[in-house]
Amino acid sequence: VADLPACLPFLMPLLPPLQGLYMDSRCVYYRKPLLESGTLGTKGSVQVVIPFLTESYSSSRDPPEKSIPICTLKNFPNAIEHTLQWARDEFEGLFKQSAENVNQYLTNPKFMEQTLRLAGNQPLELLENVHCSLVLQRPETWADCVTWAYHQWHTQYSHNIQQLLHNFPPDQPLHLDYVMAAANLFAKTYGLIGSRDRAAVVTLLQSVHVPNFIPKSGVQIHISDQELQSTSASVDDSRLEELKAILPSPEKLAGFKMYPTDFEKVLARGPGMDRSMGQPWPSPEPLLGSEKENDFWQPGRPTGSCVRGSVS
Repeated sequence: VADLPACLPFLMPLLPPLQGLYMDSRCVYYRKPLLESGTLGTKGSVQVVIPFLTESYSSSRDPPEKSIPICTLKNFPNAIEHTLQWARDEFEGLFKQSAENVNQYLTNPKFMEQTLRLAGNQPLELLENVHCSLVLQRPETWADCVTWAYHQWHTQYSHNIQQLLHNFPPDQPLHLDYVMAAANLFAKTYGLIGSRDRAAVVTLLQSVHVPNFIPKSGVQIHISDQELQSTSASVDDSRLEELKAILPSPEKLAGFKMYPTDFEKVLARGPGMDRSMGQPWPSPEPLLGSEKENDFWQPGRPTGSCVRGSVS
């Protein structure tokens, strides 16, 4: 666009960033307003550029997108953006990139030469992908496609999970961290004394029997809030009566109380704990924001918890 007609009141181009920068320079030269918009995945943006009132489109640049480590994306996703990116990479790897690689192999005479120049393990991965697409997994019928999809499901949602459990079995230190933290917090809730003795806990766990998982029949798992709301909740009257009869009366529990633990207070005391959240502290320590001198939890104290707080 060498010249812009004077009759145009403003411009709203739909161009890639590089061409957008050139269009911005023309708008600045001819003093024309510019409405720049764009999309990136599920995100959208709009920038209004007015001569002598706002900065131009090219005056600032967007910060680079934060990349997600491959190991996190592949094996340890822990945020919604991780799962979204994983799904996109999976889709493009299976249904876009593989086809493009094969087409390049079939049409580009220098494909092999260019592939072997790639760094690291990329040549092997690329050629394995082409071989898989052309030889190992090339379907001949619809039934072959169904078989491939079935194997793909088992690979992603069964075998890969079992591989993770094999590499990180239940006796990993991180798993023991959870047991230590949960046990200490549970003890604290009942006013019992916790422990940091990991060896003793490991010995104790050897005598703990975990029953094998048996699927429960008749269990309905709701897949949406609408389905949950439309389902009429049925009350087991016989079980209600049974519970009313077997619950111990408050009179039989005179002096007993439980001690709720505030999540925010546990986090606030993070520097005083080790990586296993919930471990007891070696000495009394006032809670952050405490208003009373005795507002602390001390291992060995009969209450085992902060005495403040009650349920009314």
